Amino acid sequence: TWNDTLIDEIIERTDGVPLFVVELARAIAEAGGSAVAGGEVIPATLQGSLMARLDHLPPDLKSVAQTASIIGRDFDGDLLAKIVGIDRSSMRDAISRLQQSQIIVRSAVSAEAFTFRHALIQDAAYQSLLTSRRRAYHDIIAETLVADYPDIAETQPELVARHFMEADRPRDALPLWKLAAQRALARSANSEAIRHSEHAFESANKVSDATARPLELLATELLRGRALTNSGQLAPGMAAFLRAAEQARDLKDATSFAEAVASFDEARFLANEHDDASIKLLEEALAMAEHSDGHARSQLMSRLARCFLLIGDYEQARSYNDQAVELVRQLDDPDALFHVLVNDFLTPTEGRSRNESDRRRVLVDEILVAADRLDEAEPRGRALSCRAYFFAEEADRDGLNEAVSNLAHTAEEREMMHLQWIAQHGQAMLAILDGDFANAEKLAEAAYGIGQQTHGSAADGVYGIQMFTIRREQGRLAEVAPVIKKLLDDNPKQAEWKPGFALVACDLGFAEPAGRILSEIAETGFSFPLDAKRSITLAYLSEVCANLEEPKYAEGLYELVRPYRHMTITAGVMTVCYGSAGRFLGQLA
Repeated sequence: TWNDTLIDEIIERTDGVPLFVVELARAIAEAGGSAVAGGEVIPATLQGSLMARLDHLPPDLKSVAQTASIIGRDFDGDLLAKIVGIDRSSMRDAISRLQQSQIIVRSAVSAEAFTFRHALIQDAAYQSLLTSRRRAYHDIIAETLVADYPDIAETQPELVARHFMEADRPRDALPLWKLAAQRALARSANSEAIRHSEHAFESANKVSDATARPLELLATELLRGRALTNSGQLAPGMAAFLRAAEQARDLKDATSFAEAVASFDEARFLANEHDDASIKLLEEALAMAEHSDGHARSQLMSRLARCFLLIGDYEQARSYNDQAVELVRQLDDPDALFHVLVNDFLTPTEGRSRNESDRRRVLVDEILVAADRLDEAEPRGRALSCRAYFFAEEADRDGLNEAVSNLAHTAEEREMMHLQWIAQHGQAMLAILDGDFANAEKLAEAAYGIGQQTHGSAADGVYGIQMFTIRREQGRLAEVAPVIKKLLDDNPKQAEWKPGFALVACDLGFAEPAGRILSEIAETGFSFPLDAKRSITLAYLSEVCANLEEPKYAEGLYELVRPYRHMTITAGVMTVCYGSAGRFLGQLA
């Protein structure tokens, strides 16, 4: 029997952790079940407990457990028999004895599959071997898997790669790590893809061939950039693509340089970083690709068109877009086609006719078809975003609901945080339209949390507009007024928050400051950039003007809002929708 002192000592040393309690209790039982002076029966750590249990095994059985630990926590009995060098009958006997000792348990995967009862047991067995012996066993396991289990090498290349890596054979591990990363990317297991690409980069760094090493480092850097970007880690992804571009330039590799630069620009676009940083690199890549096939050139041109469009240089954008369209028509290039088509949705339109609406309805369908041809999550996510934006502007609630739902599903299924950010804001926008402001706030908060990870401070704008809208609908604008006033005081030259503050002041009954801001903005001729906030800015000022009954500004605002008469007032891809522009035109009239 165990006395209270022994039980108290077990509890003290284990801190009550169930696994520690079980392991230490079992070690004591195997040692005879009684305490000795100084508590030496109880190992000082769990590692000591686990090693004590392994040391109590017969030498041949301990060796089998150690060898199994090198294969991994999960292992196949037949493979273990080949590595140890004993027949199946002897292996079955050894496995039965290890099960009785509760070192391993049968796995549900197959009749010959087993697993260590706990990862720490496997770790203890693994650490008990000398490094040289572990390395030798890893080498044998890797060779055996390649020779006798080709299906594992094909479907689980990371398992074989790990053994080659531990056997100090990085050149053999490298292609397997790359394959594992590519397979993970194909099924949007982006966290796995990052880990595998990091291992690939580590292996490439250890390649001894001085000629091959730079080429392998370039290839793995591109792979790492893709994995990081797909997971929503845009800043690290951009950094990886920039490094790859530098390496490709040094190697005079025009194809890889074009891929790195185009990928860098794609990541910048997803991060909402719209300036000319990509343009010089894209133009350099286009010059390097002068004698390459048309596919690379069409993709670079479509991205240059997008860059110039986003910085407001519409003439250059049109020039590159026309060249890209001409090439795309000559080639069956779904990637370039997708980017050329999507450019149409990159900047908001200043109103549109019914004919234009019909054209864009056909276009959003064509964009989705092009994205599905690529069979990649990112283009599909962008295609669905375009659809949501179009249906919101068209007041097509069924189409909007379907697009947001499909985007949320794609983002979740493919583990793409930047798409999750957009989808969450889309769901918040729908909740605002439904008047479910409590849920809208929760969704906006969740989206903001994701956006801070993927887009940093760029996430503030969308969140700010949604919360402004929610608080206004709740009649709680007084809560946000001090925040907006501080923004104006801190940045008096930045007028982007002035229309919102004018609306706050007007709603709260402060007619004088609202009128003053309206007058100041009117002196600029209500000149606003053609960006995502243009239509809602005009809507804010229209309400202020109507509420203050300022006829001298009404006509000018009316003419600016009139082009939107067939549309809703919608901000951004999935931020807010304020309903028909006709309502604001009616107020101004």
